[in-house]
Amino acid sequence: MKQKRYLLLLITTVLLFFMIITSQIAIGADTQNANRMNVVFVMDESGSMIGTDREGFRYDAMDLFMGLATDSGNYMGAVVFDTEIIQKEDISEINGIGAKNELSQRIRSISSIGDTDIGKAIETATQMLKTQGNPNLPSVIILLSDGNTDLGSDAAYQASLASKRNAIEMARQNGYQVYSVCLNVDGTADPAELREISEATGGTSEEVKNAEDLKKVFSQFYNIIYSTKTIPIGDVVIPDSGEAEIYFQIPRIGVEEANIIISTLNSSTTYRLTQPNGIAYTTEEMDAMKISAKTFSVFKLQHPAYGEWKLVVQGVPGDNVKIEMVYNANLSVEANINGGNLSCPANQDILITAQLYDFKTAVEDDAIYQEYPLHLVLLDTKTGISTDEVMRIENHSGTYSLYVPEDAEYDIYVYCKIDNMLINSTTYHLSASTSVPVWNQNPIKIKRYRLPFFDVEEKIDLGKASSDRKGMGLTYQIKRSDFQSSAVWVEGENLKIQLKKVGKGGTLYVTAVNSQGESAEVEIVIQVYSLLPVLLVVLLLFILAVIGLLLVRKAKNKPVRGRIMVTLYTEEERLTPKTVQGKKGKMYLWDYWDLKESIGIERKGTYFVAGEENRYIYFISKEGYYTDFSPDEKNKKIILEDNVAVHISSDNEFRKGMEVTYISDNRI
Repeated sequence: MKQKRYLLLLITTVLLFFMIITSQIAIGADTQNANRMNVVFVMDESGSMIGTDREGFRYDAMDLFMGLATDSGNYMGAVVFDTEIIQKEDISEINGIGAKNELSQRIRSISSIGDTDIGKAIETATQMLKTQGNPNLPSVIILLSDGNTDLGSDAAYQASLASKRNAIEMARQNGYQVYSVCLNVDGTADPAELREISEATGGTSEEVKNAEDLKKVFSQFYNIIYSTKTIPIGDVVIPDSGEAEIYFQIPRIGVEEANIIISTLNSSTTYRLTQPNGIAYTTEEMDAMKISAKTFSVFKLQHPAYGEWKLVVQGVPGDNVKIEMVYNANLSVEANINGGNLSCPANQDILITAQLYDFKTAVEDDAIYQEYPLHLVLLDTKTGISTDEVMRIENHSGTYSLYVPEDAEYDIYVYCKIDNMLINSTTYHLSASTSVPVWNQNPIKIKRYRLPFFDVEEKIDLGKASSDRKGMGLTYQIKRSDFQSSAVWVEGENLKIQLKKVGKGGTLYVTAVNSQGESAEVEIVIQVYSLLPVLLVVLLLFILAVIGLLLVRKAKNKPVRGRIMVTLYTEEERLTPKTVQGKKGKMYLWDYWDLKESIGIERKGTYFVAGEENRYIYFISKEGYYTDFSPDEKNKKIILEDNVAVHISSDNEFRKGMEVTYISDNRI
């Protein structure tokens, strides 16, 4: 019975742990992982690259991208290809400069002279993202090639095209964007194929006619992918003194990392960086935060101090040095429009509030709002006129009172500019129109968690997400979608979603239409997270718990290998000793004698049990008793060593109790 209760408790604990992890995933999806991505670099290593990128600048550009990425939490992998996949670096979490350098060196170590199979390469990358990527992070592919698919036979070419179509479909279904660079140094490449892939997946494509410009392109990609920007700090010529000083400012809030990019053709140039408190980094500290390539270095400052910093560049007089900075920010702005009621009565004032969040914590310091004010942008969608208003600080947040006239239609969002960081809230559509349908929120974000091996159909009530002020009733149509019709469709007022078929998610656009033909469109973003990793963890914990239970049971059933001789005594008499042969598990006192007179020792919950080794056993009790080895303190667990007589009593004067001697089998 006790074992059943233990097993029930065990199962309950495991299920509780499962629910806790699941809830943490649900919470974490919105509050963690800022500036983190799954990234797969797809590198063309075909023979023509020898001419188009003789110096290997594409690898330096890749190093720049990795260097700018946050020090931890990004998942990266690579596909190196020519006629076939010649190397695949599985996606893994890349933490620290050392891990980034190791990944770079493994990719750089490959050389080949084969043809070009772009389709197979991006298909491999999409499969890696689907099977190896962190499901809680967005995913991108960075493709670098010097031209179109070029293979030796028509059959191979058609197979490559099929792989490309499959990859694009998989990328669209799962929301993977492909960013591509076409190296066209000699002017013979046609960037059309790379552009087609990028545009089909929502990414961008760039043609580079000078390999050195790759650094600029990859920096641009980083800005787009991570929603940041490159900030020019200085473009200086080192003076005759051999030293140039450059000053830059770190804002008060929101900067998780500041990446200082220093470009120079002279590898002997050195740098010294001084913090706002006047303390300069040592050479060893500078080296530990640096990633270097042929023409640039990146210094990563983690959680940099607020204030003015100084960079001293030491080099050859006349050398040109360009310094730029990229922030990895952790800021957000949340706006509340009329308490969430976006279909409001006309000719009245409504309240708009906004809150700034620094590392997911609400900013409640009015001085920060004074330094970095919140701006309300109001776009009249009927006239196209846009206004920008500074919000008033009230109750440690921004507030704005808006008068809404008859038939008003507004797009509203709030932004905050913190030095060179621009943070926008979601854009909301506010309507006081008497006819046009209204969506309560735009975009609508749907997050779901899917168990493996089950194809669950979700239902989203579009009728509750929209309204028609004249009550004429609405119909709904999907206008654009990343999904096949069998994965997402409209049925009456409901949006139906087959979770298994939508993969990790994507975007679609739904139009609400009233009986007069007037319509309004909403963007719906679907994100699906697999619970397979959670289930595997829970299964592992359950297995470990069962193993632990079995080990506990085995330990409890361990036999006492010997005899136990017990002599009961009182102040008046000493009874005849009784010897009992050891057995498995607990040996209770009431199993061996009937006490005619109380000796002060409770029989209930009191027993002998085997020790870890044969040379001793334990006497266990709920109450605890004195021994002649411990006369000043009661013990609930008493060690009885081989052939040593021990007096056990409820009082430390030992007027009554029992004398116990354990005789192990070694002595029998």
